[in-house]
Amino acid sequence: MAGLRRQKCGGNLHFRISHKQSKPTRQRERERERAESSHSSSSQTHSNTEANMHMKVAMDKQTSRRLVKVTNYALVQVLKATVARLRKIEMELGDLELALEDEQEEIESYSDDIDDCHDRIEDIDEFVRELEAGNVHTVSDVAAALAEMTEERQEEKKLLKVLGDARASHEQQFERLQSQSAALKSERLLLTKTRFEICCLFRRNGVFDLVRRRLAVFNPKLM
Repeated sequence: MAGLRRQKCGGNLHFRISHKQSKPTRQRERERERAESSHSSSSQTHSNTEANMHMKVAMDKQTSRRLVKVTNYALVQVLKATVARLRKIEMELGDLELALEDEQEEIESYSDDIDDCHDRIEDIDEFVRELEAGNVHTVSDVAAALAEMTEERQEEKKLLKVLGDARASHEQQFERLQSQSAALKSERLLLTKTRFEICCLFRRNGVFDLVRRRLAVFNPKLM
């Protein structure tokens, strides 16, 4: 009986040990399967990621090429508009120079007229002083002469006011034209700089060479 019990106990013990050993083994197998499944999934994900990266790189290259084309086209349009505006500015500056010359001549002419008017007023004042001093013996009616000189002096004063206003108007116009000319010259300077920068860029990126080669197809002398 004791031996049988020992066998049973030993058998139960062996069964328990086998049971304890088999449970971790199945767990390790499940973990291995999960790891392999995870590795397979990870490999698939990695493959998909690489594929997506290759596709993105390809799309980025296409986009870059497209952007380069768009940028060059846009720069060509800017260059054309810049050159056209520069030509227009040159014409406007030419017209302004002529207008400035005309205004300058008008100002100088009115200045001469104003100087003449001042001279006449001074002559009138001097003649009046001589009349009042009795030094003009050729005038019999001094009072009438003085009244006439007073009237002439008033007329000269009115004329002086008109001439002064006219000259001031031309001076204002001259200043406006000068401001316009200065603004156009500043714009011309900026546009010239823009044109230069675009041309330098086209030389660097080969656009000029490409245009030259295409033109050479029609005219080989351009090479």
